[in-house]
Amino acid sequence: MPYRRLPNTDKARLAALEKAVAMEHECDVDKQAASYKTLNEARVLLRRFKSAVEQFQYCYTAQAEANRQYQSHLKTARLYISHFIQVLNLAVLRNEVRKEQQVFLRARPRRFCRARADRREAHSRLGRTSHRGGTRTGVAWRRAYL
Repeated sequence: MPYRRLPNTDKARLAALEKAVAMEHECDVDKQAASYKTLNEARVLLRRFKSAVEQFQYCYTAQAEANRQYQSHLKTARLYISHFIQVLNLAVLRNEVRKEQQVFLRARPRRFCRARADRREAHSRLGRTSHRGGTRTGVAWRRAYL
């Protein structure tokens, strides 16, 4: 008996069912491969399966469109939030806002201030500062910033 592969995709399944139902009209009643009951079930299944595939395609395209809109809104929200945190951290550094308010909003003040302290320490270790006209050449300066 030859090996036959079953259809793997919905499109192939639809084509196979349509072909099976169409073969009913081509063959005589005596030479049909399946009984009348099986062919009738195949006809009903074909109608239901077609509508399910169409419904799936509709939902898939609607979800893809909604995801595009969601991603654009998410990008804008991230931008607003990051800008707010940056402005808040700068306000704390300028002593316009107390640190308690920053902690209340759950922004991480230590991480931002720690990076500035690390840079100052690196400058003092090297003995070179750019605002005093010093040069920024050498391996030690690069190691401090990288």
